[in-house]
Amino acid sequence: MTCRCVAAKNSKGPGKNHLLRHYATAACKTCELRSRCTTNKNGRTISRWVDEAVVERMEKRVAENPELMEKRKTIVEHPFGAMKFWNNQSHFLSRGLENVRGEFSLMTLAYNIKRVTKLVGVPKMVEALRMRAVAYLSVAIPQCYHALLRRLTFA
Repeated sequence: MTCRCVAAKNSKGPGKNHLLRHYATAACKTCELRSRCTTNKNGRTISRWVDEAVVERMEKRVAENPELMEKRKTIVEHPFGAMKFWNNQSHFLSRGLENVRGEFSLMTLAYNIKRVTKLVGVPKMVEALRMRAVAYLSVAIPQCYHALLRRLTFA
């Protein structure tokens, strides 16, 4: 990556610190615009996140289509705010990606159950679950039964 300073001088960045890249140039020492740019005796250093180009592309898409962001805020952001509010939770209680995924799955399950009960009511939700269970068991039980028979006859 090449960065440009205000005086249009190129600077290359060999320095790398974890997720940041640092860019500097020797041209700062003789630049006539240095006093406007930096007071550092070694010249200006620019630090960028390694994936900052991704963020810039996203910012560009949002700027080109602000109505999409407004739509997203009304549809997507509400469940997260509601889950945080209902659970009085500003952060995850567990550690590790696998555990956080499990915790988030439980939170979304609880959110979805609350939403369904408010939208259709408990009796309709229970009936729908009962119908799903019957449909599942009508397929699963015969399969288990046949597998058990095969084991018993060939054992």
